[in-house]
Amino acid sequence: MIRTDISVKPLALTSCKSEPLLKLPSPKPAAPRVILVAVGVCRKASLIIVRKLLDQPQAPTVVLTVHGQLECASVRMELKTVLTECAPRVAVEQLDVDHARNTAHCARQIMARYPKFTGLVIDAKSFHDVRGLSLPSQTQTVLWASSAVDSIFDALCLHLAPNAHVAVISSQLGVATTLQMSEAQRSSLLQHQGLSLEDILKIAEQFVAEHAQAARSGGALPSRNLSNSWHAIDKEGFAYTLLHALVLSLNHRNSTASVFAIACMTGRNLDAEEATAIASLMTKSSMPLGGRLYGNNGSTVPWIADGYNRIAWSETSAALKRAPAMSLR
Repeated sequence: MIRTDISVKPLALTSCKSEPLLKLPSPKPAAPRVILVAVGVCRKASLIIVRKLLDQPQAPTVVLTVHGQLECASVRMELKTVLTECAPRVAVEQLDVDHARNTAHCARQIMARYPKFTGLVIDAKSFHDVRGLSLPSQTQTVLWASSAVDSIFDALCLHLAPNAHVAVISSQLGVATTLQMSEAQRSSLLQHQGLSLEDILKIAEQFVAEHAQAARSGGALPSRNLSNSWHAIDKEGFAYTLLHALVLSLNHRNSTASVFAIACMTGRNLDAEEATAIASLMTKSSMPLGGRLYGNNGSTVPWIADGYNRIAWSETSAALKRAPAMSLR
């Protein structure tokens, strides 16, 4: 027999004091963005680059390194007056570039004070006037940029965050000088990405030896038709072409960082153009950046001058004056 006099009360939801309500995990704070800008002699472009990087999203900290104790103190004083509103996010440190041993020593002290770098800017053009960088040997007359950049990258590479951007500021002279090279020379420098610093050193030694032989013979040079001869190539531009070969090699040999070069034309102001290109590229995804050369506004440009169709070069040098044609193929 079924009873019909039983009433069912609705269930009431109650909280249990012994089981506290679960809270959603709070999101992890974003890793701090720290960008190191390595220069030799601080130039006007260096300060513009720092200013541009400080204006980027996520309020990055910028560490500007300079060569020499006195230069470091001078730049530190200058930044106090020109970047007062960003003072907590900018620092000046000493990073000597005249010898790999000195670079490594300074780098260890810097790395102990900062988290891993999400970006690294190496201003190769600023090393040209560093006292002592081009003195140890004749090959340094064309290796001064490559040796300093290689030492800095080697000293700091283990302190780079995953997918870090590494921008090397170069000169368009390194591209213009390829006009004076044979196809075999271009290929050996800019298409074989496995070149090591030792390989580049051997090419530099051959280059210097040929120029020395020409000087001893009173300018009696061998035929320019020899595809392996470097005697007719300008030293100033060749130093930057060797640097481009090194950038390709560094990117090829390091899978965790995106290494690329920047070589701008003057435009309205060369310093501002370089800073704008760097600021633009530092915010992009790192995957497609590595192993490339970029120009004004961060646009991709070729390593070899043949790709610059109807572009007038903006810097003047012996390399440009001796170039066979300004309307490039």
